[in-house]
Amino acid sequence: MNILVVTPELPWPPTSGGRAAQYSTLSALCKDHLFRIIYTGNEPDTLVRVKYLEKSLPNVKVLTPNYSSSYLYKSKYLSTHINTFLDVSVRILLTWLINKKTQFFSNTDVQNNLSDKYLNLPKRPYFPFNPMNDKVIIEINKHLEWANILQAEFHDTISSALLVNHQIPTVFICHQSHIGYVESFYKVKSINSITQLPTTFYDLKVTATLETAYLLAFDKIVTFTNKDKNRVLACATSADIVVSPFSLPIDSTVVNPGNLLKWPRKVVFIGAGGWYPNFDAVKWYLSDIQPLLIDLVGIELSHLHVYGQWSKKDMSIILSKNITFHGFVNNLSEEIKGSISIVPIRIGAGLRTKILSSAIAASPIVTTTVGCEGIELIDGQHCLIADDINIFANNIVRLIDSEQLCRTIAISAYEQINGTYSPEIVRDTRNKIYEDLVSL
Repeated sequence: MNILVVTPELPWPPTSGGRAAQYSTLSALCKDHLFRIIYTGNEPDTLVRVKYLEKSLPNVKVLTPNYSSSYLYKSKYLSTHINTFLDVSVRILLTWLINKKTQFFSNTDVQNNLSDKYLNLPKRPYFPFNPMNDKVIIEINKHLEWANILQAEFHDTISSALLVNHQIPTVFICHQSHIGYVESFYKVKSINSITQLPTTFYDLKVTATLETAYLLAFDKIVTFTNKDKNRVLACATSADIVVSPFSLPIDSTVVNPGNLLKWPRKVVFIGAGGWYPNFDAVKWYLSDIQPLLIDLVGIELSHLHVYGQWSKKDMSIILSKNITFHGFVNNLSEEIKGSISIVPIRIGAGLRTKILSSAIAASPIVTTTVGCEGIELIDGQHCLIADDINIFANNIVRLIDSEQLCRTIAISAYEQINGTYSPEIVRDTRNKIYEDLVSL
């Protein structure tokens, strides 16, 4: 089949969960279908990434209607980098003053309030329901005659179904229920006592209304978890929804925990810095969980190692010495195998790529309920689950103190994940979805 994909995230490199999900699924399906990807983003390295993606997946062609190499774009890009440099410089100064323990910065509440105010952390959730620009609209329209199916990825492109007007079947790949994201965002904000109830009500109502209206424009909706399916059905009761998760990340080696001899007592987090739920997770660990862990096992064993792409601007926000940013690595499994993967995620919905990546790397997992949402993992068997900071810290200590528990948890998670998210299973399920669509 000819499948036209509209996405705001270029699948390569898999530096974020959304990109990794797309790349692994395309890899499982590209021998069965021809894909044309309309990438709605615009980044300086776009053409390099496109070239690699098309070379690694021969049946995939990428179209970049928004890409520009004009002088104006370069000037804007340079201006952005100058502003980033200035922001980072001020944040470095702020970090230095806090670490110097000056009288003004000696109070923890002052530190947190000042950093939150200066860094302009989001007080309202990300809102993706914006109209597409004319270049993207024209590009989609040009390829509708070629396509057998239009597939939209992420809520940023959810309005693309309105262009089709029943010419071809449409499917929306719902990476996460946005109403679920907004609900969890405000749940965390209410814990911090900074939410405004009228704004919360408005954002929840607007999100539910728009998400429902757009979703009903599609012939079929794919969610990654049953929980997200039920969230969507609660609003869009007549929607045709099927659960089909993405496959295991294919850019990492699969490590069988049964063969692992060394279990390093190292705490790791997988996630890119450009996504607020990841930032919130790291900040929550450093501010609320790590101090408890330091009292229990010391500074060295509580040190956090972060794997994923974080910009200098993102890293400068984290006002702590007890963290190391390793960036994006080509073979994540080799870097984290046997380490303790923490998933202190409090915001979001959908399926966590970081859980799958940890499981295939023989890395025992400590997670929140939100962190492992939608994945059939049992507390104490496949992972250790806690939403309370004291229990979360104690779960990490349990793994630090017991190689046997690390091995038992890692083996159970490895077997569970491999049996559910293999490329073969994903391929069969998605192909069945495509066949059902074209027969409508």
